[in-house]
Amino acid sequence: MQKLDHELQNLKKDKVASQGRVQELEKLNPWILEEKLYVFFLAFVVLCHGVDVGLDCSHFGRPGTAYDFGAQDMAVAKEKFKELEESQKGLKKNINPKVINMIEG
Repeated sequence: MQKLDHELQNLKKDKVASQGRVQELEKLNPWILEEKLYVFFLAFVVLCHGVDVGLDCSHFGRPGTAYDFGAQDMAVAKEKFKELEESQKGLKKNINPKVINMIEG
């Protein structure tokens, strides 16, 4: 029984930490809230008006949005990805994950 209580407490802590992280990400990335609003709007239209939206992907590829993939240079994006991945690998070697978890937790 104590083991289950301990696990429940850990899950509650994880939930609070995850909710905080979501809020941080929403502040740093305004497009997340825009996407949430879009999803809520679609749900509202479907539920209230019975409109069949199917797989509406009209927001993908639309100029000026986060989904304007035509404006992205994939070679540059791949190079940037490799650079960031290497940087992360280097940082992992220098950072003790237990200490980070203690600071964040």
